[in-house]
Formats: sequence, C-alpha cells, structure tokens
Amino acid sequence: MRVKKTDISQQALLHLYARLNHAYRTGRWEPVAPHAVRPSAWRGALGLLGYYLPRLPYTAYKAWAEWRAPVREDYLLTETVAGDPTVCRADS
Repeated sequence: MRVKKTDISQQALLHLYARLNHAYRTGRWEPVAPHAVRPSAWRGALGLLGYYLPRLPYTAYKAWAEWRAPVREDYLLTETVAGDPTVCRADS
C-alpha cells in the first residue's frame, strides 16, 4: 500500500504540534506522540464553557455598567502627553 504525501506531511505536522504543546507545558523539547483522542465537538463546547463561564458575571457587570452608566452633559476636556485633546467623562 502506498502512502500519500499529504498523509506523511499531516502526520509530521501533528507530531510537531504535539512536541510544541509538550515544550510549552513542561519546558522540555522532546519527542512525544500526538494524542490518540479524536477531536470532539462536545469536548470543545465544554472547554469553551469552562473558560468563559467563570468570567461571565464580571463581563456581564462590566457591560451593564458601560451601557447603563449615567451620561452627563458636562464632559471634561483633558490633554494627553502628545498634546492631542482627549474627551473624558465627568463621572468616570
């Protein structure tokens, strides 16, 4: 059976990704085998939820605070270091 060139390059790429992942996580550059687990939509969704769900209350509060903050008519005009005028809200 003849192996396609794309299969070889894909395997080499998988080995490179596994080695880079191992080097990033452990600090050691050594050969490792790629994970034998196939990608799963469920594990991806759980990973996204696990990453963003703990941040959701703070993100929601910040969005609410920015969207619902009282806006006053009296804005302050300040200048930056470069001399460009910058508008700042008086209540921030």
